[in-house]
Amino acid sequence: MDEQSALSGVRPFRAPHHSASVAGLVGGGAPPRAGEASLAHNGVLFLDEMPEFAPSALQCLRQPLEDGTVTLVRAEGRISFPARFTLVGAANPCPCGFFGDPDRQCRCPPAVIERYANRIGGPLMDRIDLHVEVPRPDPSQLLDMSHSTVCSRDLRDLVMSARAFAAIREHRATAMLAGSELLAACDLETNGARFVEHAARVHHLSGRALTRLLRVARTIADIDRNTRVGVEHIAEALSYRTRGAAQ
Repeated sequence: MDEQSALSGVRPFRAPHHSASVAGLVGGGAPPRAGEASLAHNGVLFLDEMPEFAPSALQCLRQPLEDGTVTLVRAEGRISFPARFTLVGAANPCPCGFFGDPDRQCRCPPAVIERYANRIGGPLMDRIDLHVEVPRPDPSQLLDMSHSTVCSRDLRDLVMSARAFAAIREHRATAMLAGSELLAACDLETNGARFVEHAARVHHLSGRALTRLLRVARTIADIDRNTRVGVEHIAEALSYRTRGAAQ
């Protein structure tokens, strides 16, 4: 992202190659310089082929995802860089890319598939709110220009509407809510609270995962322009944690 874009208010989009080092992702060097996580501050950090990144580099993203800052400790002292970004990662289901494909058979041994998936790591997956499987699209849909789809402008309008509703409902952004503030914002009914407790026990959700589940449910309710989070909002949010819920 160039200086002109930054000064004009355009949010950054960073997409580093999977060969990026720890210093390249979170910063480092002498003198210390900001990494991709900080260059994506208030924007998007996109990691394509996420399991191909070095596990040590990926795990260094855990602190900024939690705190919104990167802190480097050197002999000369400590330095912090802002790093509040939206992490978007894409990955194949296995090294060959065909695990679970209905038309082509995967030839990867089970141990290889498990090792490939575990390169991302449970603690990092626990910090990712939405885990969505995207099947291979039908070629006719890609070639049919008249095919009815939702465009980016429509999605943006939906997001802006939800954010406006949330601003009226709450003075703080949903992503910043936790603990009693988050519970108050959700305003769960008795059935909703019981459903959350049951889901947390069945899927062994950590405290962090439970907080993120409620934040997503609160956002879904904002899209529906509902002041109270219902069971249907929690169920939808839980469906997005299919992989993470088992960890």
